[in-house]
Amino acid sequence: MKVVHVGCGAISHSWAEAYRDIDAFEIVGYVDLDEERAQAFAEKYKPGTPVFTDFRTAMAETGAEVVVEAVVPAARKALVLAAFEQGCDVISAKPLAQDLAEAAEVVREARRLGRLHAVVQNLRYSTGARRMEQFLRSGAIGEVVEAHCDFFIGAHFDGFRAEMQHVLLHDMAVHNFDLARLFARENPAFVYCRSRNPPNSWFKDGAAAAAIFEMPSGGVFSFRGSWCAEGLRTPWTGSWRLVGTKGSVIWEDDDRFRAQVATTEMEGILAKLLDVDVPEYTKAQGTGGAGGVFRDFVAAKLNGTVPETVASDNFHTFAMVTAAIESAQTGTRVPVDPGVV
Repeated sequence: MKVVHVGCGAISHSWAEAYRDIDAFEIVGYVDLDEERAQAFAEKYKPGTPVFTDFRTAMAETGAEVVVEAVVPAARKALVLAAFEQGCDVISAKPLAQDLAEAAEVVREARRLGRLHAVVQNLRYSTGARRMEQFLRSGAIGEVVEAHCDFFIGAHFDGFRAEMQHVLLHDMAVHNFDLARLFARENPAFVYCRSRNPPNSWFKDGAAAAAIFEMPSGGVFSFRGSWCAEGLRTPWTGSWRLVGTKGSVIWEDDDRFRAQVATTEMEGILAKLLDVDVPEYTKAQGTGGAGGVFRDFVAAKLNGTVPETVASDNFHTFAMVTAAIESAQTGTRVPVDPGVV
């Protein structure tokens, strides 16, 4: 597959490392508005590869079949739609778009033109996330009725993130929300959210937020987070507690799990608890971070399957983000209703 990589900023380095061992990918061009940055990127990962400052020129001159894009969200929709029109399938950075209307347009165009479009929601491809999912599906703690995620990291970004509105919700919580969908296997019905910019924030807006999502089944997912919290950092995947009808499980990092279930024996007013093992995840399927996303995409291209983070599904993750932002702006509980696309 002839691949053009568009956007050679910081995140692109981890992506280049992730896909460099995928034989089906032939990188035929790097694109960035900063030609020197694109050239340096090419020299590091594939010397001699043509570099471009214009995306359409790159597609025309390389005969690209796939576009890997890591551009700023404001440029995403136009670039992705142009790639579709040129016959390219696309792997996009998150978030899917700037707002739900843009996201819906992208999903509809991919369907109309028969293009494959996936989003790099790499955290769901962590070994820990798969281990948690496997454990929940085993029924060890019964039916999950509550999920809670804390995310507290002081991330000193510069560039476009420093100026974003609701930066935590729009640019990072999208990962934690996506994990909630993976664990719950359902899409939320309503959300109430508060977004704020703490006095110690170095971001323009919305570096901290708290949200409560109501699930159609009656369950609840809560999120608390800050991108300007120094000290006692959580993992990038967040610190999780899931409560089931039989017990609970805590996940604090890929290899830090603890689970307990209640027995029928009582100790005063409390049930006696039994520690439960959370088995290792030994499969290769669904792991590898960003590399897992790229391998899933390639398998879909070769076998006619659907990638797990296909945009039409990731649309529901993005709907959680936009509904949370709407709730924060209006101060009301709002439906998480992306509509039909």
